[in-house]
Order: sequence, then structure tokens, then C-alpha cells
Amino acid sequence: MKISLICLVLVSASLISKAQLANTKWNGTMMVPSETQVTLAFKKDSLYIVINDEPVESMTYSVKDSLITAKKVDGKSPCNTNAFTLKYTINGDKLFIKDVADTCDPRLNAWTANPFTKQK
Repeated sequence: MKISLICLVLVSASLISKAQLANTKWNGTMMVPSETQVTLAFKKDSLYIVINDEPVESMTYSVKDSLITAKKVDGKSPCNTNAFTLKYTINGDKLFIKDVADTCDPRLNAWTANPFTKQK
């Protein structure tokens, strides 16, 4: 009984983490290659980086705890399709993202310490 309850709590926590991002949009800046206004558009399992209303990168993603694991599907960056990991925190309507592991230097250097603001 206790093991079932623990499993239920862990699965629920994982679903809640992903639910914080799914179907949301966040505005902020990235270094692509210079400081550029972007929108991060999270869908159920897809993430799009949008510049001037044009998706420039599409990825699949999953969330576990406070980590996003993403994999490029298509886009304009020179990055390959290797998976990469980001740590995220949400504080009110602010999303903070920090690169944790990535083999692509342009993408690694694209993230800034500036928060993204949730679109209403």
C-alpha cells in the first residue's frame, strides 16, 4: 500500500511539472547569435522557438522534476539532433532557464540569465 502511494505521488509530481509548461508561451531574449526577442511556445510534447511569429526551431521535450530534456526536430540552428538538458524554475509569471548539458555550443551559449515572461 505504501509503495503504491509513493509511486502515485511521484507520477503526480512529474505530471504537475510538465503541466506547468504544456500549452504556455513565454517571451524573452536569447543570444541567437545576438540578443533577440523570442517566444518559447510549449505544446503537450513539442517546444518551438519563435522569432517574429516564425518558428525557427522545433523540438520534442519531456519534463522530470525541474529538468527539461529536449531534442531538435527541425530548425535553422547549426545544432544537431542530440538531446540536451535544461533546468527551469517558475516564479510567478517568470520562467528561468539554465543550460545543464548540451553538446552544441551555439545553443549552449544562446540561453541568458534573463527570465522569460508568461504570455497571458
